[in-house]
Amino acid sequence: MKYSFEILCIEPEDLKNEKSFSKGLSFSDSLWKGKEPEEKVTKGITSLIQPELELEVKIVPLDTSKMFTDYVETAFILTAASKNFNELEEFRKRLLRHLKAKLSFEHIRILRDDISTFIANDLYPKINEVENTLRRYLVKFFTQRVGVDWWEVTANKKMIEKVKMRKKR
Repeated sequence: MKYSFEILCIEPEDLKNEKSFSKGLSFSDSLWKGKEPEEKVTKGITSLIQPELELEVKIVPLDTSKMFTDYVETAFILTAASKNFNELEEFRKRLLRHLKAKLSFEHIRILRDDISTFIANDLYPKINEVENTLRRYLVKFFTQRVGVDWWEVTANKKMIEKVKMRKKR
């Protein structure tokens, strides 16, 4: 499986074109763990490829000339991809740090994050199990200690109204 991490990067002051943006990414030792990536340009799309880290980053410039406001002069979509989950998980953090701290991007929007999705999908069944176990415990405890009308006895008016509103929806 190939994992992707896609972000929208909007207008740093000194990166006005794809070439300068590509250089700002490729010359970072900390981003690439000291192994400078190979640059490949295909049909106007620049790719930075680091085979040793099993990473590829594609840079797609966006046409900002048709935007309603003049605020944005340059914008790029960056897509980092890898079959190596651990490498991409680490790289996305380094990438965001580099974009903010070194390249001065103030506006970064995450468009796709397969790593977070995978982690969430892996964790949800465990969270659901804890939730159900806790619910079971609470119902048993309160029924045995307070009685079958434990909810009415223990809940305040605000809580009861909140539950009624949710049930209506």
